[in-house]
Amino acid sequence: CLEEAPEELILRLLDLHPEAASVTDDDGNFPLHWAFHPSVSLRTIGALLDAHPPAALVRNDGGSLPLHRACAAGSEPECVRLLLGANPDGASTPDGDGNLPLHLSVPVCPSPDDKRTAHERHADVENRRGATVALLGT
Repeated sequence: CLEEAPEELILRLLDLHPEAASVTDDDGNFPLHWAFHPSVSLRTIGALLDAHPPAALVRNDGGSLPLHRACAAGSEPECVRLLLGANPDGASTPDGDGNLPLHLSVPVCPSPDDKRTAHERHADVENRRGATVALLGT
């Protein structure tokens, strides 16, 4: 996943070696942490979660959950929902910088309507540096 491997290769590797989804790198990242780039679909995220469900609950050495990584990468809403289903508390878990997944998703949110909704509903949510969702989304 780290090198943006083609989806079919990731799925084939998981089929042959599902235990690979439970191995972390030197920074505490599971493959699920690295899976959020344009060539990876919901199918791959689901396969990684199926192979090692606890990965959705684990913060890497920087304090990020896979949910933080997905939000920062501007992942599709379906991927974010899948991760939230695996870790509902993830939405209220800050990363190492005090950012909730929402703080990371607003700046990369492609939809002006979604960005406006986030501002209206969560404008005053602050990260550790005191930056609000509204400030980060501008």
